[in-house]
Amino acid sequence: MRRAAPATQDTRRHSATGRDDGTVLVLTLFVALLLVVLCFGVTSLSAAHGARQLLQSQADAAALVAVDSVDLTGVPEATGRGDAPALRIEVAEAERAAAGFLDRTDSAADIVAVMSSDGRTVTIELTERWSVPWFGDVLAADVVIEATGRARIVVR
Repeated sequence: MRRAAPATQDTRRHSATGRDDGTVLVLTLFVALLLVVLCFGVTSLSAAHGARQLLQSQADAAALVAVDSVDLTGVPEATGRGDAPALRIEVAEAERAAAGFLDRTDSAADIVAVMSSDGRTVTIELTERWSVPWFGDVLAADVVIEATGRARIVVR
């Protein structure tokens, strides 16, 4: 007949060596490493969002500069009866103005397209390569960010 173990005896299972020492340290190190990676990931995502917002602001500003580059000399004033003067935005002129703006602001963005579907609205598409902070050299993965800016000329 088998006897029951005394209440004071430790009945937990032991590792192959018979000890559990160090398991809490390994778990703590794993959790700390996980938290560090999580912090870097959240920081990188936040930086990517900031870069996207900056590129969007640059696209909007470039579109405004392109619209502002239209020469209004010689355009007759409107009479107030709903007959706005006929204006046409030249795409080549708008692209030169936008490229000049991006050069003056030391932007790393590239102009993909400058369009004007109705002759009064300018649409500018920009792209920029963005590398992930801290991991850019390790991962060697650049992210392409795209933004579109629109501006419309209004003469009253």
